[in-house]
Amino acid sequence: MKNILLTGATGFIGSHLVEQLAKEDMRILALVRKKSDTRVLKKLNIELFEAALDDENQLIQVFDSLSSQNIQLDFVVHCAAITKGRNLEEFMHINREGTERLVSLIKKHQHPLQKFIFLSSLAASGPTLLNESISIKDKSPITDYGRSKLAAELSLEQSGLPYLIFRPTAVYGPGEKDIFSVFKIISQGLNPLIGKHEQQLTFIYVKDLVSLIIQGLHSQVIDKTFFASDGKVYSKQALGNFIRQSLRKKTLTIKIPLWLVRIIAYGSQTVYSFRNRLSPLNLEKFKELKAQSWVCEVEPTFRAFDFQPEYDLQKGVKETSEWYVEEGWI
Repeated sequence: MKNILLTGATGFIGSHLVEQLAKEDMRILALVRKKSDTRVLKKLNIELFEAALDDENQLIQVFDSLSSQNIQLDFVVHCAAITKGRNLEEFMHINREGTERLVSLIKKHQHPLQKFIFLSSLAASGPTLLNESISIKDKSPITDYGRSKLAAELSLEQSGLPYLIFRPTAVYGPGEKDIFSVFKIISQGLNPLIGKHEQQLTFIYVKDLVSLIIQGLHSQVIDKTFFASDGKVYSKQALGNFIRQSLRKKTLTIKIPLWLVRIIAYGSQTVYSFRNRLSPLNLEKFKELKAQSWVCEVEPTFRAFDFQPEYDLQKGVKETSEWYVEEGWI
């Protein structure tokens, strides 16, 4: 039986991934933070190791424990990361340096790793112009989050470990909390439309992303980077329209100019900082909202893994809406 180490198992994507991995013939080990909710993982009989990516001593203790139990890792799927931070240094400390700590200990303990799968982000590439596609060679992130993900990618590429990197576009689905804010607003009868500019957006449903990651585990593909999306291009109105349809809600469309969004983002970021909290709408998020195109070249992904997404945005939004309603989120 193969041993697989998973980080971020209690997060949005990781929680969906671990449920599917539990069906595989693998021994699953999960790195979890001290205060994480691990009830689901315990029900799935996942072996838990308590450590935070920014605590080197905790990570050392975990790998010492693995060695003392003669547990050798065959695979690593690294999903853990922060998507919100106060500055570039904070993003780098977790997303890049946390990845480097993990890689260093794997090498130090000489685990016979077959593959290290790193869940990066389309943010590592940065956006492009209308009617153009982002190439996997593009490395022009516009946010600190994207810069930290790109830095982690580069560290992994230079590590000598057999790696596979996925850069998913916007991921949504049951349990997601950021795009959920759009569901929440529309459920209240409002449909905000930001800016007059045209946008081309891409999405991937969490179940499709999980399927791709597992296909990546079983594939012979190593030392390459791939985008992950459902392969379709959407206008900025599409998400709201599909949510409204799925919730059967009549909404009032509110057009908000970009200059006002920027002011709101700055104000929100400032107020939250005084409270020592991170604002969901900030200047970094504003950069993404005003970008023209997040269309990426996903055909190589489809070919390399014979991957065919099961969900387009309409189908995924419908299933996600039903989950939010059933769970009492909206």
